[in-house]
Amino acid sequence: MREIVDGIFTWSWFSEPHGYDFNGYLIREPEGNLCVDPVEPSEQVLARLVQRGVARIVLTNRNHVRKAALVRERTGAPIAIHPADAAYAQAQGVTIDAGLAAGDQFGSFTVLGVPGKSPGEIALHSPRRRILIVGDAVIGNPPGKLSLLREKVMDDPPLLRASVAALAALEVEVLLPGRRRADPARRGGAAPRAGGELRRLSTVTRDGGAGRRGRRLRFDSAPPSRVPPFGRRPRRLIGAPTAPPPPRCAIRRREQAGDGLSSLHVPRRDEGTRQNGTSPAPP
Repeated sequence: MREIVDGIFTWSWFSEPHGYDFNGYLIREPEGNLCVDPVEPSEQVLARLVQRGVARIVLTNRNHVRKAALVRERTGAPIAIHPADAAYAQAQGVTIDAGLAAGDQFGSFTVLGVPGKSPGEIALHSPRRRILIVGDAVIGNPPGKLSLLREKVMDDPPLLRASVAALAALEVEVLLPGRRRADPARRGGAAPRAGGELRRLSTVTRDGGAGRRGRRLRFDSAPPSRVPPFGRRPRRLIGAPTAPPPPRCAIRRREQAGDGLSSLHVPRRDEGTRQNGTSPAPP
């Protein structure tokens, strides 16, 4: 466990299937420390959590149960999650002690509702310190950049994009993600970058989701199935063959022997003129 910014500690667990780190956080607050999305801790990390004390365990979404039950058992801290995600979390064997709602205050951090990946996804924002802690609303992949998870793991992709656009309007200098490296977007004496990354993510080109390669989304476009590549309408190539117009047909009733069926008759070009006793017009 290491102190990543003043008063916020983190530890990581590498996920082989995903190919990147999952991060847990301990936030020191005078009113009581918060443990956010606790991942698998080593014995040393667990001992430090017990030593420092945990007043509340906060889960940012239904999939971040992780090792919350273990931390609850060792520290006695209650587990809190948004009610919309509580049933799924309980089905994974964890006890939910309290609910969360947008606007709840934990020390200097305010709970924000960022639904889309799941209906109860939340984030924690400290306006005074300009720190944003997210679960799966955005991920730090590739390193130094923000992206979104693949759409197939989202409950409501358009709603999540709207949530990210709302996050982009916040004053954010340090963003701590639940996935990938937990290093803040601000590095050393460099200019703040977290807010710029959120704004960039809210306006980049949509190409169907953001996976491990960091594909981006554009919020002002229609789903890919409705818009051809590059936003252009398909046009017929010059010189391409066109389908001939449908032939003019006449339906002539022809009684079959005893069956009373009708048949479709397509007249020859000169049939109508021959019936009238005239010669067909030259082609």
